[in-house]
Amino acid sequence: MARNREAYNLAMNEGHEYAWERNWSGAAISYARALQEFSDDPEAHLNLGFALLQADRLDEALRIYSRAYQLSPDDPIPLEKCAQVLEQMGRLRESAQQYAQVADLHLKQKDIDKAINNWEKATTLTPGLIAIHARLAQAYRRIGDKKRAIHQYLVLAHSFSVTNDRDRALQAAQQVLKIDKNSAEAINAIRAIESGSSVQSPQPVPKSDATKKMESQVERSKVASWTGMFKQVDQTESEPDPIGPMGEAMTRSLNMLATYLMTSDSLGNGGVDALQAMELQRQGVSAEAISAYRKAMRNIKHPALFMNYGALLLLSEQSGDAIEPLNDAAQDSSLRSGAYHALGRAYYNERRYKSALVHLVKAARMIDSDAARDANDLNTISEVYGTLSQIVESRSDNDKLLMAASKRFLGLLHGKEWKRRLADIRHQMEQAYREGGATNILEYLAEETNENLTEIVSKIDRYMRQGLLRLAMDEAHEALLIAPTYLPIHIRMAEIMMIEGRVRQAITKYNIVAKAYLARGENSRASSVLVEVLEKAPLDVELRQSLIKLLDQEERWEEAFDQYIQMAEAYLELGNLEEARAAYTAAERIANKVEVATPRLVQMKHKMADIDQLRMDMRGAKAVYEDIVAMVSSDEKALQKLVTINFDLGNNVEAMNRLDVLLRLYAQRRDVKSIVRLLEQLTRTYQGHIGLHSRLAAIFRQIQRSKDAIEHLDKVVDLHREAGNQRDACEAIKQIIDLNPPNTPQYIEMLRTLGCM
Repeated sequence: MARNREAYNLAMNEGHEYAWERNWSGAAISYARALQEFSDDPEAHLNLGFALLQADRLDEALRIYSRAYQLSPDDPIPLEKCAQVLEQMGRLRESAQQYAQVADLHLKQKDIDKAINNWEKATTLTPGLIAIHARLAQAYRRIGDKKRAIHQYLVLAHSFSVTNDRDRALQAAQQVLKIDKNSAEAINAIRAIESGSSVQSPQPVPKSDATKKMESQVERSKVASWTGMFKQVDQTESEPDPIGPMGEAMTRSLNMLATYLMTSDSLGNGGVDALQAMELQRQGVSAEAISAYRKAMRNIKHPALFMNYGALLLLSEQSGDAIEPLNDAAQDSSLRSGAYHALGRAYYNERRYKSALVHLVKAARMIDSDAARDANDLNTISEVYGTLSQIVESRSDNDKLLMAASKRFLGLLHGKEWKRRLADIRHQMEQAYREGGATNILEYLAEETNENLTEIVSKIDRYMRQGLLRLAMDEAHEALLIAPTYLPIHIRMAEIMMIEGRVRQAITKYNIVAKAYLARGENSRASSVLVEVLEKAPLDVELRQSLIKLLDQEERWEEAFDQYIQMAEAYLELGNLEEARAAYTAAERIANKVEVATPRLVQMKHKMADIDQLRMDMRGAKAVYEDIVAMVSSDEKALQKLVTINFDLGNNVEAMNRLDVLLRLYAQRRDVKSIVRLLEQLTRTYQGHIGLHSRLAAIFRQIQRSKDAIEHLDKVVDLHREAGNQRDACEAIKQIIDLNPPNTPQYIEMLRTLGCM
């Protein structure tokens, strides 16, 4: 099998030349020759497939794209091309199935917008694909597009009703009501289903923003395909441009400018000069290209033209002249990062180091932001670069730190590995910021000896992400030989130990790091390390005590309060009631200094009272519950506890007072069940208490449970007679007689016996 890279490159370049001239037959022949050298090359397959498609050789294009998909099964582009060819061939059902598969590939890559776009294409080509409509409904619901989610569920309801699957039709319509309980369409659909009628097909919904965006990208890629000698704008490049962001912007500019010329009336008005300039640029004839661009600029004012012109001036060592067109190019958002990079180079060459670093930082920030994984990552990027920008702006233009940092950035943004290096250096800047504040970022960038250390730390991080912990630890030990006091290395060693399950060793290492920060006076960093390790070892009270001591010293009372609470909870989990109670008491003292929310303070005091009861300190618990009631007079648990504790301590009068407060609380809520349940429980626990039986009898009389009322009034009578309270006993008997029991004569006789008649 031929594997001649030079012959392959020659054939591919010839193919691009033919494509530029729209000679699709010639392009196909050249791309096919490239495949003879590397028959498993996906890029050559894609180019050949495109040339065949443009030549209207659809069967051959389909075969080539299918082969490209076999070579790159995780790449959605070949399969999407197959779907487009099938669509042109009129094989709509097969095309729809392919688009559905493309959607699944995009979903694996977590690109839900592209997945939705391809599902919509599938349902447009072949309506009634129930599984696809269901997935669309779920996808729209997931991204919060309620309108389109509702539409898809209504489509499902219609489809199921047509096939007389009433249960599933009803389920689909009910899903709509979960999204919009007032949906008239869903209500009408449910009525139709229940009456045995068919659900009406819903009205089409305007295309989503995601679909419009995707269709716009498709149109751009179609136009960009006319410029076969260039890489397409939307195609993800396998390797970064070694010139850096500026190089990528130049490639992008060629595409943009070619598209502009092809889709406008500019070819007769400066367009020929622009095309000539682009061709000269491609051939590497910079001086002639610059001259042609200068002529084109008399009639064409386009950011892409400014980008190419300015970049060529810069590369031709005409940095001062390059600044103005590069500033014009930076007005276009898609070229901005590359234009800023080029401006940074230009200003550096002009020894305007402050302006150089300002623009280089802007370029790096944009690139890192575009690669952010989530909102937290984006916030961190904004914080680090924003802080660095403020420091740079505060310095003079001839500051040596700015010169050194600019030089460092220029080195980072050059070569094939610049994207990886930029991501690595940003993490190191973040670390530097966390360690020593804003100025530390600039000093870190300006320090040339940090370059090797940065590479080693980046390698450690990569090994850790890959789970290669032994290699990561080996690299960490190597790094310590270079910089034994560089604390981020020690932190990574602790993280590795924690992952390996060597928890105690990891905690010891973290503690050493925290103490080192304290020795440097970097209290904030020390506290953040301690907080981080306590999340992994919440029961380590020694570490938490260190953190609390630090917070106390800095009078960070709110944080100290939180840590005392967590320390108390740790002691509780360890079964140490005395230390837990002491920690809560300390938290209570801090609460007197800061404004702690009442619910949280009440929650803490309940736990304090619980501990007091476990320690059999009933008077202590009573005092805590009284504090709670003073703060929240309607706290049921505290009132109940005060009733029982006072009864247990023999404070019957106080117990009854608290009980009456609680009963009034229940009465205001008309919660009769709680009143009855509480009084029944108390009468069982504290038998022989007249007040409890009297109150329970009264509530039973109110709810017309006469038999139960009489039972408790009988006990009241007996208790009064035993105590010698004849008059009170007579009053209780009269209440019984009012209830008209069957044995009323006996109660009347009791009244005579007691002398109450």
